[in-house]
Amino acid sequence: MKRASRKRERGLILLPVVIALTLIAVIAVTLNRDSGMNLTFVARGMQADAARYVAEAGLAQMNYRAQNSNCGGYPTLSNVAFGNNRFNASVTPTSGTPVTLTATGTTAGGATATLTRSNVTVYRSTPLVQVVQPGPAGTDTYIDSGNPGANYGGSDTIVLKGGGRDYGLLRFDVSSIPAGAYVQSATLALYSTNGSGGPSDSVTAYRATRAWTEGTKNGGLPADGATWNTYNGLLGWTTPGADYDASSGVSSPLAGSGWNSLDVTQLVAGWTAGISPNYGMLLVPSNGVTNGSYTSGDSATSAQWPKLTITWFPPCGWVPPPATLGPVVDAYVDSSKVNTNFGSTTGIRVEGPSGAVENLLVRFDTAAIPTGTLLASATLRLMVTGDAGHQNTAKVVSAYRITQPWTESAVTWNNRDTAIAWTTLGGTYATPAAGSVTLAAAFVAGWIEIDITSLAQAWVDGVAPNYGAIVKLDIDEEFTINSRESALNRPQLVIVYQ
Repeated sequence: MKRASRKRERGLILLPVVIALTLIAVIAVTLNRDSGMNLTFVARGMQADAARYVAEAGLAQMNYRAQNSNCGGYPTLSNVAFGNNRFNASVTPTSGTPVTLTATGTTAGGATATLTRSNVTVYRSTPLVQVVQPGPAGTDTYIDSGNPGANYGGSDTIVLKGGGRDYGLLRFDVSSIPAGAYVQSATLALYSTNGSGGPSDSVTAYRATRAWTEGTKNGGLPADGATWNTYNGLLGWTTPGADYDASSGVSSPLAGSGWNSLDVTQLVAGWTAGISPNYGMLLVPSNGVTNGSYTSGDSATSAQWPKLTITWFPPCGWVPPPATLGPVVDAYVDSSKVNTNFGSTTGIRVEGPSGAVENLLVRFDTAAIPTGTLLASATLRLMVTGDAGHQNTAKVVSAYRITQPWTESAVTWNNRDTAIAWTTLGGTYATPAAGSVTLAAAFVAGWIEIDITSLAQAWVDGVAPNYGAIVKLDIDEEFTINSRESALNRPQLVIVYQ
């Protein structure tokens, strides 16, 4: 009995041990199984992440291909290798903008992921280059702390002096660049006439934060535009010396005489995107600049005016609105009055051979049209208000490209400028005609319209310098045409873009 009792006691003692060992075994099995499951889940998660990365690569490649397709024929990418993985990608629609990009990535292990990116803007592959200048009607001036109440809007120079003395104010019209455009670069160039830039001198451009007026004075009073103290001659800046965003400054060294350039891409991109209003820029020179003098838009030397060169990509489908340009200069020359200038008359004339010949000269400023812009049409329109020696026969009016520069106030039959002769008397021009129109025999008054698209495109592309067009009549009949000095119906160049 004692032996049986001892066996029973040993069994009771071993039972918890067995149970404990069994539980340990179960837990071990469970833990081992869970560990395997966790590793599987982790592996699966890594595969899913990898598939998404591959799909992201597909979206990036698809976007790159679309952006380089010049707005049409966007490709589909099929079974493209990406390491040991692959992706398919497509774009909808296959032209224009905005578009939707879709890409599916597949890993070597078979995991897949599909990603979509909507409302993606696609831009033209070919950039446009636009040069904007203020000119006499533009907006540039400087303000002087030494003469805080004086306006210099009519000065032919912009003066920059360090130490808080003289600051420049410039504003360029960039409204022709659409809000959706991508501005790749914008460079401000100022022409120095006195070599003020030393090796450590610089200028900083800041975004102006208040609208201001240029004014017309050259240090005279009362001020009718921006001064050191006021932004319009009457109302004061928040702080004398102009209101500006101090965090927007971009600096560049001053190179001395000649052209000085400053990268203002951020400022211009902010204006064109509508992020900030275009109140122009404030130029602040470093302390070492003692007397910087730069040509302003009021100078007679237009080749040295400030200029803003903008390289930008328009969004696909963007078409500039039609534009009607007015002439910057026009005149006529007369073979019977070879030294007489007719640059300021309200009526300019054109008359054909057999008697005195009169040729009409006109030039339109196409510099604001970005290089690379495609023209659907360019029509020269001239309003005939008088007809002398009318002949009841059809007549042809032709426009030719002028090949030499000329000055409105000095041009004559013999000379294109004061004491500078034409190579060909009556105006030097290229043949054949850039455009012609045949008028009915009964025509005596009204608009003449000549298609000069190819010539205007050459001006825009820089293929030919824009010295304007010379207009000739093929019969001995004299038309009087309204000039730019006329009150109504001045010459026009009507531009329609593709």
